[in-house]
Amino acid sequence: MKEYSLTLANQFKALLPLIFVEGFLIVLAIFLYEPTTTSDYYRLFTCISVPFLILLLPGLYLHFQYLKVNKDTILKVDEAQQIIYISKGHSDTIAITKKEIVKIDFYLSYGMYSKRSYRNLPFDDYHYCILLLANKDQFVFTSLLGSDLEIIFEHINVLKDRHLSRYNCLS
Repeated sequence: MKEYSLTLANQFKALLPLIFVEGFLIVLAIFLYEPTTTSDYYRLFTCISVPFLILLLPGLYLHFQYLKVNKDTILKVDEAQQIIYISKGHSDTIAITKKEIVKIDFYLSYGMYSKRSYRNLPFDDYHYCILLLANKDQFVFTSLLGSDLEIIFEHINVLKDRHLSRYNCLS
């Protein structure tokens, strides 16, 4: 049985492109400007703050929203019995069989939607899915539980048998 939850490693893996891009831009700005006076430091700060606002803040906002959605969520997938176990916080664990799943909607960035190997923005790897059950219950799972949600649900072959929708978040 495979278990997926919010771990520090998953969060670091999601934030790594943001950290890498911002670190690269800071080093590049320092290398290009070689600040020596106070006015050079102001220019350097301006040069660094624009990419920070454009790239890092939306990524951090998305990260914290995803943290809020899947806080204390544990997703267990039993491949042998074809069952998904979901526990949220200290509540009871819900067992979902393959037959109970009516629809799975995946909301992906453009890079993931088109299955490109590269990403345009450092937060393009963030995505989520909504699992709709026959009794009209919904569960939202974000990419902070695991790197690729489609792979998680492939373990029980639910994607082949149930209605699957993939949406581009930009459209």
